[in-house]
Amino acid sequence: MTGKPAPQPMDAETTQQLASLALRLSRDPKTRKDFLKAVKQIDPSRRFPDMEIDELREEIAAQRAEDETKRQVRATEEKLAKQKQGLLDGSLIPGRQFSAEDVEKMEKEVMPKHGLADYEAAAIIYGAQQKPASATPEITSRGRWQMPDHKGLMDNPLQWSRTEANNAVRDILAARAGR
Repeated sequence: MTGKPAPQPMDAETTQQLASLALRLSRDPKTRKDFLKAVKQIDPSRRFPDMEIDELREEIAAQRAEDETKRQVRATEEKLAKQKQGLLDGSLIPGRQFSAEDVEKMEKEVMPKHGLADYEAAAIIYGAQQKPASATPEITSRGRWQMPDHKGLMDNPLQWSRTEANNAVRDILAARAGR
């Protein structure tokens, strides 16, 4: 005994109705796939080339989607690594170089808080949150600053600036003419 119940004998009319139903199920696009899977489950030796082709197409599409996701993840990781290195060597934001500790603070505090996956944006926010550097004694201990002492500057600043501008323009034109 195999454990399966023996099939009940059917009359011709019932057999015909079931065959008609099976035919309708196999031809209806909404039920065809599930019907053929059920048939394949009952009789694994049955082959349905169109179903096998569809399954293969789905498998290929899933593999392509997975490959594309992996490619995007790899590209994002490379971009982030490049940005991180740019923060450390000062090439990402011109004139700004960050220490490893600063970058670590950005990764732990700024990026998760603001939902960022971009070091440049994190660096801008981090920089805006930092207090400006205190004045160093070298700058503040120099005493009073003095204005430059150019002839005529203090007497008539407007006339002096016009004269200097005219001299600069004259020098530029003379340099061009001397080419």
